[in-house]
This record gives sequence, C-alpha cells and structure tokens, in this order.
Amino acid sequence: MIPPFRAYELYTAINLHFNSKSYNFFTYQGKTNVSKESLIKRNDKYFFERFAAKCFDEEEAIGILVSNYSVKPKTYIRTLNYDVFNAWVAYRDSLQYKFKEQVSKLYDIANGINPFSIHDESSVLFDAILSGELDFETMIILDHILSGKIVSSMDEKCPENLLWEEWKKKLLTYKPFVIQYWHINDYEKELKEILKNVASKQA
Repeated sequence: MIPPFRAYELYTAINLHFNSKSYNFFTYQGKTNVSKESLIKRNDKYFFERFAAKCFDEEEAIGILVSNYSVKPKTYIRTLNYDVFNAWVAYRDSLQYKFKEQVSKLYDIANGINPFSIHDESSVLFDAILSGELDFETMIILDHILSGKIVSSMDEKCPENLLWEEWKKKLLTYKPFVIQYWHINDYEKELKEILKNVASKQA
C-alpha cells in the first residue's frame, strides 16, 4: 500500500495533468501544493484511504489513475474502473505480443492501403482508433517508434481538422505515461522489427 496522502497527491497531480494546460506531471514529478489538512477536510477522504490500501506501490497507483484518465479525463476517486486498469496492464505485460496483434489487425483493416497515408483528412490508423478497432496506446507507440511522424504528418495534411486536434491533445497528454511506465524505450528495437515484419508481409 501507499500512504493515503500520497494517493491524494498523485490523484490531484494526474487530474491536473489531464485537465490543466499549466501543469505537467513529469515537470513537477507528481508533486502539487495540496496539504494533508486539505485531505482531512474532504468528505471523500475514505475513498483515498481505500484506494491507497489497494495499491501495491506508487507505480501501480499511477497506472490505475492514468489508465482511467486516458479514457475519461473527468474521472473521480469514487468512480475508478479497475477493469480499465486490468486491460491497461494486460497490454503492458504482453507488450510485444499485443503490439504485433494490433499492427497485424491494422494492416488487415487497411486491406492493401498504406495505413499511415492520409486521405480526406484522415488515415486508416486514425479511423481505426476512432472506431475503437484499435487501442489508443497502439497509435502512441507507433508515433513514438516512428519518431513522431504520425502526429507531424496529420498536422501537415489536416491543419483544420478539429477532431484530429482534439485527439492530438489527448495523445500528447497521455503519451509520456505510456512511454515511461510501459518502458517503451527498452523495447523500441523489437517493436520496430515487429512493425517492419508485419508491413513486409502485407507488401
């Protein structure tokens, strides 16, 4: 478990990261100006105590919160969905297998078209994310291992697409958590090889 106050501070920090333009979780190392007194005064302090008791360590607490905020930015401590976290962990813990599965599905959906090519202000990849056919984390990983080309290409060719602007904001807000807490840099070589192999089979 972790101390209830640290649970409260992490909750506040991640809430600010996802909902405030001026706060960055990584810049401030998850610290905020909340106090123990402010926690004591909250009517929902019991939920922070219960949440803290459920967390094995701080990293797990961050995972639970981030996985929930990534799908619902207005998440509350009372409404944390542990099924969302379990799915998040399942992808993280089977990273290479799940990534290969997702990329293979992407190329199947594309059916011979380059899934990253942009037509009519969208791409097969972006459409698959919007429809829920692929996990958002897959787009984040692809953008990372392709050196940001997913985002830069969409920005260049879809400058007035408001839907893309909304999703880009979500992607850039969420991306650093996936990269750090899924240890993507440790597996970058393998992930690139998976993408290369799947793409070559579809050529």
